[in-house]
This record gives sequence, C-alpha cells and structure tokens, in this order.
Amino acid sequence: MPLFGRREPSVPIDPAFETAIVASTDGDRASTRETLGRNFAAIQQLMAPDEKPVCVCWYNQRVTSNMLLVVTNRRSVTLHKSHVIQQLGHDEVAETTSWSMTNADGTLVRIESERAQLDYREDDPDRMKHIIQVEDVTPRVAAAISAAIAPYLGAH
Repeated sequence: MPLFGRREPSVPIDPAFETAIVASTDGDRASTRETLGRNFAAIQQLMAPDEKPVCVCWYNQRVTSNMLLVVTNRRSVTLHKSHVIQQLGHDEVAETTSWSMTNADGTLVRIESERAQLDYREDDPDRMKHIIQVEDVTPRVAAAISAAIAPYLGAH
C-alpha cells in the first residue's frame, strides 16, 4: 500500500538513485520516489554512461509543484513532468548558497553559474536562466545539495 495515499513509481528506479535520495520526512521521501519514477525515463535519456547520481530531492516552486533536482557527478538538473527545466554542468557553477525564505518555512538553495555572476547585472531578468533555485526545502536537504556540489566547484 502506498505511503500517505501516494502512487508508487510506475518505472523501476535504479538503486543508485534510491541511495541518492535526500529527504527529511517519510512523506518527502515518498514524494521524491514518486516524482523520480515519473521523470526517470527523461533522466535516463539525459545521462551519459559514466554519469552517477549524487543527490536527488523533491521540492515545490512558488507556482509549480512536484519539481525534482538531480545532482550527478557531472551536472545539476531540474525536471518537471519529464521535461528538463534547467541544467548546469559542474564546470559552469560558481557557487551554491542557501538561506531561510522570509515568507515560508523552508530554505532556498541557489546554484549560481559563473555566467550569471559575470555576464549579467543583478537586476537583469535573463540572469535567472543561469541560476537554479530550489525552494522550500528543509535545512538538511539544503545542506545535502550544497555538499553534493561542493567537491566539483573550482575543478574546471
């Protein structure tokens, strides 16, 4: 029986992805598994043969629910309904930052590219095309995302 009335993933999930799931509650873990199952075919098409998952988490954006962040040994990718929303290779990432959201209980994680920092003014809306924002996660998940990316920063 599914946990909290959620459907189980329809696609078998690679055990490496199961191990990479980061969640603070059983409900979040179930949501991550469900969202991962729905997006797994798209992830498999995207990944190179030597690419391995490092961190996988489920989150909600302000206007979009059931988003998925997958951090691999090569890149960070956000997906929604089997579509890649954004991706940044680790060689593009300048830094990750996190802070408490003022209008919510969660934490915001920002994965910012060098291009966003060097080629755009702070107030330029196009700058956000080069920044991945993961909203409304717990501090534990925020720390896990930053820790998953940290080994690759400055490696280019």
